[in-house]
Amino acid sequence: MKNFKSIKFKLFSTLCISILIILLLLIVVNSFVLERLYLFIKKESLINTYSYINRYYNSSISEVDIELELEKMAVNNDFDIMIKDEKESVYISNKDFISSMGELEKVDRNIEYSIFNKGSVIYAKDDLNIRNIQDQNTGVSFILLVSKLDCRI
Repeated sequence: MKNFKSIKFKLFSTLCISILIILLLLIVVNSFVLERLYLFIKKESLINTYSYINRYYNSSISEVDIELELEKMAVNNDFDIMIKDEKESVYISNKDFISSMGELEKVDRNIEYSIFNKGSVIYAKDDLNIRNIQDQNTGVSFILLVSKLDCRI
């Protein structure tokens, strides 16, 4: 009993309790806040990139090198960009993009929106749809934006 009243024990127990509270706080923040913040930041950067691409394709003046700008956006935002028309890919920032995602590998040359209707919706407005999808083959979770370029935000 005498040891529980000593300054050494009180300091040690205070330090242990403080470290435990900090660890619990970090776990709570990591579990709830950081994931939502990450999804919010990615959603905003995807919408901004989509708006930029949409403005470029809807304008008749092309003063910028769109492929260079798309490369910069893909690298700066840490995501891959794939633009397809009805028959084939027009632009892909990562040439191994389709083969690296097992679920996307099943998609034929035509985009079938039923494949992309899986997963939870992060953002949906008009024809713009952002979803959180988990690949069944690899278990990798990714965020996918599907839209048509003639859509206005």
